[in-house]
Amino acid sequence: MPHSGCSYVSGDIRGPLAIRIPYTSTAYKLWVDGALVAANGVVGPSRDAMVPQYLPLVAQFEPKRDEVEIVVAVSNYYHRRGGIWQGLTLGTARDMVRRRETGLALTAFLFGGILIVSLYHLGFCALYREEHSALYFGLIVLILVQALIARGRYRRANELAMMDPLTEVYNRNYLYPALERELALARRHGYSVSVSLVDLDRFKAHNDTLGHLKGDRFLRDLARDLRQIVRRSDALARFGGDEFVIVLPHTEHKDALDFVARVKKELAAGCPAGSCVTMSVGVATYPADPLDAEGLLSQADRALYCAKIERDAIRGSREARHGMACAGTAAKGVGRDGD
Repeated sequence: MPHSGCSYVSGDIRGPLAIRIPYTSTAYKLWVDGALVAANGVVGPSRDAMVPQYLPLVAQFEPKRDEVEIVVAVSNYYHRRGGIWQGLTLGTARDMVRRRETGLALTAFLFGGILIVSLYHLGFCALYREEHSALYFGLIVLILVQALIARGRYRRANELAMMDPLTEVYNRNYLYPALERELALARRHGYSVSVSLVDLDRFKAHNDTLGHLKGDRFLRDLARDLRQIVRRSDALARFGGDEFVIVLPHTEHKDALDFVARVKKELAAGCPAGSCVTMSVGVATYPADPLDAEGLLSQADRALYCAKIERDAIRGSREARHGMACAGTAAKGVGRDGD
């Protein structure tokens, strides 16, 4: 990985700090004092085990001492140049947001300036047709502008293909390959990966009562709250309808059940009176469930089926495999059909 320094922004450093991470080829994880605070793509030891992503990021954290240790892991099997090619910038959260906005404004200004130069030379050539150099220069600049636009659109299209447009979290296009790569890493390095499948209870009735627009707003708010609760190392995706998946790397089965219980508790605590919707959750864990991504999700779905019988419950795949009460109740037609 190329060496990269870290620049500091002077000023009042009390309160939360932030690190501005530039474009990095092509996936990375960043730790501060051993805690994961930022991740882009999926870091892996091979092309098949990683997911590339090029997004810059501003990561915030609360320093616990005067000196902090920053560690960055980068993997690259997709780009000709790999690593961090610009310095990280450390400062207050407010400074970092301001610098990012200034950078966006400068980029827009430069882009507009290049476009104006191109149009000026093309107009000059139209008035003075013998000035072929102005025509060539204007065409070259215009082609450059179009290439930059096409590159931006291609990158944005790739990002949107992985995102759910309503909730702005990942979708199935991202979930399946990302989970397969995480499982490949887990097999290689011998750690656990848990999957939590979350389903809202009686959400159809909620939609029918309050309307689908309010239902969409509820899903967006829920996704926003889940993003704030889950760890940086976790992956949150909308599985479909009112179902969400949380991928929990380095998490044993019991720890995953405890984590989901804490998530439910935090969401319930922040829910306005009269508008709460409970949720049922199914949890499966590798290697206790030694399966591929589809099989692991299927085990989580079976556990969710048992949880939906009681509603507002959490069930693990082990309980689903050995729980006779779940199978017996499901045989009577009680379960997820009633939402």
